[in-house]
This record gives sequence, C-alpha cells and structure tokens, in this order.
Amino acid sequence: MIYLDGRFVAQTKKQLDKLTPGRVRGRGVFETMRAQGQRILFLKEHLVRLHKGLGLLRIPSPYRAKDYEGIVHACLARAGFRCSRVRLMVWRPSSKIHVAVVVTPYRPLSLLRYKKGYQVGISRRSLDPRDLLFAIKSIHYKKFYMAYQSAVRSGLDDVILLDRQGHVIETSRANIFLITQGKILTPHLRYGCLDGITRRKVVRMARGQGIPCRETKITARDLVDADEVFCTNSLIGIMPLARIDQVTVGSGVMGPMTKKLWQKYQRYID
Repeated sequence: MIYLDGRFVAQTKKQLDKLTPGRVRGRGVFETMRAQGQRILFLKEHLVRLHKGLGLLRIPSPYRAKDYEGIVHACLARAGFRCSRVRLMVWRPSSKIHVAVVVTPYRPLSLLRYKKGYQVGISRRSLDPRDLLFAIKSIHYKKFYMAYQSAVRSGLDDVILLDRQGHVIETSRANIFLITQGKILTPHLRYGCLDGITRRKVVRMARGQGIPCRETKITARDLVDADEVFCTNSLIGIMPLARIDQVTVGSGVMGPMTKKLWQKYQRYID
C-alpha cells in the first residue's frame, strides 16, 4: 500500500524503487517501523524523531503528529497485513514538500535465526561522523544502501561501518552493542551513530536490570574480542552477531545476556 501526497497509488516495483531512501532526490527524513496488525511499535517515538530531523534540515513539517498517525493507520487498514514494514518519508527535492507512506508485508525472523545470529563484515569505506546527515534518519542514504547491497552480494547479513579513525559507528541498518565482562558498551551518539528507537529501549532495559551500560568509543577489535555482540533496529529488534569478518564472536550463537535482553524486548512485540 502506498500513500503519496494525499492519495493512495498503485504499488508497482517502479513506484517502490522511486520511494526508496538513497534513491529519492532532495533532502528529507524517513522512519521505518514495524506494525502488528494496526499496532505500530513505538509510533510516537518515531514521529518525535521525524520532526526533529525535519527541524535540523529546516524543512517545515506538512502535518502534525496526529495527522501522520491517521495516515499511517489508514494505510495499514487498507493493506490488511498481519505484520507490516511501514516506511514514512518526508522530503523536499525543490520547493514542494512530499509525504509518502509505504506499507509492505513483513515476515518476522524465526527463533532459530535469532539463535544462530548474523554474519557481518567490516566496511573498507569510512564515514565522516561530522556530517549532520549521518546523525539523523536522512534519505541521504546512498552510502548505507550501497554498503548493505555489497554485504548481501558477499553472502553476509550486514556490514559494520567505521569512521576515519577506525571507530565503530553502526551497521548499515542497525545500531551495535558489545558485551564484555558483564558490561554493555555501545557507540556514543556524538560519534555519528543514529539515535535508534530500539537502541534507546535496550539502554533503558539494561540499566533497569542493573546491567552497566555505557556509551563510548568502540573499535573493530573491541567487537571481535567481546563476549557477545548484537545489533538493533525497529524491524529485527535485537539480533546477535555470530561472526564478524569470519571471526567467531563468543560462542558463535546468542549469548546469555543478549538472550535476556531479547526475551524482555519480545514483550514489546507480543
């Protein structure tokens, strides 16, 4: 189901491609959300981040938060999927501001997939965290999109992105965490990673359970040497990283602390 500038339009491959972040021209932001029927996970948090991003880009928001909520729910009702991926995008190629909502069916990953974890690589291309657009959910997404496509072609699930000094920023599609000696570490926002909605939930969950959780600088070596590593985003939730550049992380499967956080996060979804 596609909503574009006030009307519902036919969903074709060409139209979907045109409304893909990284291919859309201009400046703008987008939010990718997961919906269970008509229930959208953390919708209010996503809309707050969307408005913040538009403010940073100096793009006036065409709608209020309640209006966006109504549009998204109307799309979900028309689509009728049991589980959906919802992308809300607001952008301005020139003077006119456009709004699009794309709803596609989403098949949740199996429990076995989470137990096995992802296999990822480390990108050889560095990012500059001083670029404001990397700190928000921007449609200026080409580097992330290309990095992900390259990883998939190599048989990987994702790729880890570094800054020019070799510090970890995030993966092409998710925030990243490591666990070492009972402590959780994740790259600080000031180093260029996205202020992920699921990232926030994990930090709060960990601290709420008395698990030390610190935002800091992390290197690729820190990840490889960690007891457990996992990544987070709004679709997959919490996903263990089993191998990084062909090196097994920890036991090579979902670790005990990751499992504890994963089980607690699943309560948001169920």
